[in-house]
Amino acid sequence: MSDERPASERFDLILVHPPFLLMEETIPTCPIPWNLGHVGSTSHIGKYPVGPSWTHMPLGFTTMKNHVHGHSDFRVDIQNLSVLRYAPPAWAHRKYREQAVGDWSVLTDLAEATQYGRTREILRRMRAKVFGVDLHWVVYAQGALETLRLIKQLHPASLTVIGGFTGGFFAEEIVRSYPFVDFVIIGDGSVPILRLLEEVNGQQRYADVPNLVFRENGRIGRGQRVVLNDAPFVEGDPEVTDSVPLGRGCPLSCITCGGSRPAMPTLSTWDAPIPYSVESIMRKLIGATSSPGEGVFLIHDPLITLGRATWETLMQEIRHSGIPTNFLIEFFAPHPKEDIYRIARMLPGSFIQISAESMDVEIRSFHKNLRYSNDDLIATMDAILDTGELRLAVWFLAGVAKDSKASVDHTLRFIREYYRKIDNVQRDLLMYNEMMFLDPGSLAFCEPKRHGYRLLHHTLADHAEAFALPFFKHHIGYETTTLFRDDLFHLFLHMHDEMNAIYRDVGVLSPEHYARVGHYNALLREYERRYDAALSMAPPTRIKEFIALGTRFREDLGAAV
Repeated sequence: MSDERPASERFDLILVHPPFLLMEETIPTCPIPWNLGHVGSTSHIGKYPVGPSWTHMPLGFTTMKNHVHGHSDFRVDIQNLSVLRYAPPAWAHRKYREQAVGDWSVLTDLAEATQYGRTREILRRMRAKVFGVDLHWVVYAQGALETLRLIKQLHPASLTVIGGFTGGFFAEEIVRSYPFVDFVIIGDGSVPILRLLEEVNGQQRYADVPNLVFRENGRIGRGQRVVLNDAPFVEGDPEVTDSVPLGRGCPLSCITCGGSRPAMPTLSTWDAPIPYSVESIMRKLIGATSSPGEGVFLIHDPLITLGRATWETLMQEIRHSGIPTNFLIEFFAPHPKEDIYRIARMLPGSFIQISAESMDVEIRSFHKNLRYSNDDLIATMDAILDTGELRLAVWFLAGVAKDSKASVDHTLRFIREYYRKIDNVQRDLLMYNEMMFLDPGSLAFCEPKRHGYRLLHHTLADHAEAFALPFFKHHIGYETTTLFRDDLFHLFLHMHDEMNAIYRDVGVLSPEHYARVGHYNALLREYERRYDAALSMAPPTRIKEFIALGTRFREDLGAAV
């Protein structure tokens, strides 16, 4: 993203991807270890997005821009504010730089505070009649709302619109509770955003805009709810370079996912999954491979989404086209060896990712609404590695309904045993994450009791306020019928510790790195009750205590380097 645009350049619509967190006065956090490649198994603690992979803008931005440009004279721009977060703080003192050895965690809260000023200045220089901000996944709740608040402060005459799965799910709450948001689009935004621009510049009959929610004379107004199965596909565009969907909508019914098939009619305004044609996928792939060797994520399991015959045709087209790239391919379930060997022949160098969730078959089947055996899963993993042409990543997820320390330990034992079996052929292929929250709109969020959950965060405000708290335990937005929030927090840290030990043993973590992340987790346990106590204080006292705790935590972590 460039912030050098002349202030005089004006657009009809600027689409803004927000940072996940935007705070004018930052409360010092438990430092987030930016350089610790594995804390448990991921580059972030909890669901704090602190790696470059979290700067990706939604694919819908490009769809909307292309649709508007193709059907009108309106001018649309796209801006990504989330990338600001990763600029190293130029003012960082050499003492801290030397102590941290590249780990900016000791300065995270200070660096975060500087982003508000930079974000404000960049937004101030923008000029648009309408600003659109995405709120797709709930982790961006606080950042999206605060970005919209800031836009309205800086440009009170401009109109604001929000969209995405989470934005659409909480549409009425947003219009009712956040006066700095003028409109919410539910589902696919390409057709509604063009109609909205037409009405903004015309008769302002917003009830004529499909799938729009808005404020009208102190009441909530709505456009007609329309199914948009024929909404336009994301065509090739250099602004989106590394993700290509194979279809619109997901065929699976995972109970905690807001992108699942049962959520589509509510959140996506599609009534069924729609596979894309080989021709349309190829047009996008050609536009997505502007850099030789750049990897592209093929979203959705190709064998399930496209079917074997269409997937075979697509692989042949890719091979014949000479597209210079590798691919990240999703498997929703195990697949036969012959399908895996065919991928190895046609798309060598590809990276296949499987979300297995748990090695407890009953837990996995309940969570994914999809049943397959551990033997089938292991056979697929073995086949992928046996090709010698493919890489593998398998993700497990702690804290789902029916999970327990025993089931987590069962999965951890499998991870350790599988590493021994393969003799460390690829050391970072097995990963374990913690769930932290339920996607709004998912089966579990809408019917928590039926699916084994209790909600702690019900509203968009609940989520936004939680993500602004400094201690990641308080971001956990649910409990299960057997695990309270405290139990989940300690289960996650247990999983982190065990995964760190496995990674140390197979060589992913050096002994020094292992000691560092172990000390970090120990500090999280040590400070838990202090942050719990601070949270129970009245707001002015609470903020002072958060600041004091953050300072001490940062000093304790820095002292261990």
